[in-house]
Amino acid sequence: MTPATGNIFQRLTTPADGRWLAAYRIGLGFVIFLSAQRRLIPFLGNSDQPVIHAKVFLPVYLVDFVDAHLGFVRILLCILALLFSAGLFTRVVTPLLAIVHLVVYAFVYQNFDAPIPWFYEWPLLFILIWAKPAEHWSADALISKLRNKQTPVTYSLTYRWPLEAATAWFAMIYVWAAIAKFVPISDGLSWLDGGAIRHIMYIRYLDSPSCWLFGTPLFDYTGNLWAFTLLAVIAIVTEFSAILLLVTTRAHFLVIAAILGMHVFLVYIGVFGFLEHAVVLSIPVIGTMRYRKAKPSH
Repeated sequence: MTPATGNIFQRLTTPADGRWLAAYRIGLGFVIFLSAQRRLIPFLGNSDQPVIHAKVFLPVYLVDFVDAHLGFVRILLCILALLFSAGLFTRVVTPLLAIVHLVVYAFVYQNFDAPIPWFYEWPLLFILIWAKPAEHWSADALISKLRNKQTPVTYSLTYRWPLEAATAWFAMIYVWAAIAKFVPISDGLSWLDGGAIRHIMYIRYLDSPSCWLFGTPLFDYTGNLWAFTLLAVIAIVTEFSAILLLVTTRAHFLVIAAILGMHVFLVYIGVFGFLEHAVVLSIPVIGTMRYRKAKPSH
């Protein structure tokens, strides 16, 4: 294998390893299953609180159906996620999973005004509808082999574009997160003074590993304002650094390490739910870094 070091358009002309695409499929299916286990979905189904009336772009009857049959739809989502991760009946399961996932989280967003990890999940599912993520490390591949069909190649351009599309989505998520903090500009300036981070660390302290493991905060949250400012600047720089994923693979490991480090810190201060998604998104990013160099003809 030879390292791919060009920008995203240059990399699209080189074959990629299908095993990275398979690992990406396995991880994505598992994290969708894991997200569905959280208490938020059944909580919303049992809550008598008024909905926030967020706008969703799906027929009302679909959202109402989910509301009335939430337990069934949630089980269906979990089953499809496990089948997808196992790579069984992938050509049928992938679009079905994408549809069920979209409908379920449309209901969730209509009732819950907070960041939901679907933003990390559904677009990646949509990408894989058109890709071939089950030609390696899957039940479908095993069945095909038992039927004495031809074994798929390990390196192919077919595997390249979904890995690069996922990498582009990874970059967009974090760069947009940085940009959004500055819309409007006054909010960005307020973010950079560290006040938002200070608020998060303060209110989540009792429900954070910082409290559970050590029984003490990192430092005095009532003072040391410069520390919150420093953390805010580091967060912004880390998020903006994701743009480098589109420019060169030489920065891939550094960017991934910085973003995963940021999420580990968020978990430490009590912000859960995003680390596992960042780990799964890192799989296709790493997969874009290497390709099989074509052998010269004789």
